Amino acid sequence: MIAFRIELNGEHICTAGLEQQGVLTAVVSWLRSTSLNETSGEPIEQGCEENLTFNVGGLARDADGSGANLKWVDRTLQEGDEICIKVIQALQVDEPVKREREDPDFVGQQERQYYEALKKKYAE
Repeated sequence: MIAFRIELNGEHICTAGLEQQGVLTAVVSWLRSTSLNETSGEPIEQGCEENLTFNVGGLARDADGSGANLKWVDRTLQEGDEICIKVIQALQVDEPVKREREDPDFVGQQERQYYEALKKKYAE
């Protein structure tokens, strides 16, 4: 199977992959946003927050057809960190550190809300 061999600053972190159909991602994200006063919720003048993260995750289907969100890596990065992602063929991969199954009832409710919103938007 295709897998991602992940290293951070020269240290092996994980080998992530899926035996079944699904999605495998490795994402580096940087966000700068305005800082807000915790009491008032108002923007702080010249205040900003920065967030630099690295995530390795995926989506898969369980045997019963329910979707599952998978997570191997969820880390904060800092300037100078070095990430190596090697795409490999692997017979064995690491288990995700986190696996969250979709709630079918919640998914159904979300789909219905989306359908109703589109129907309202495009109904003639």
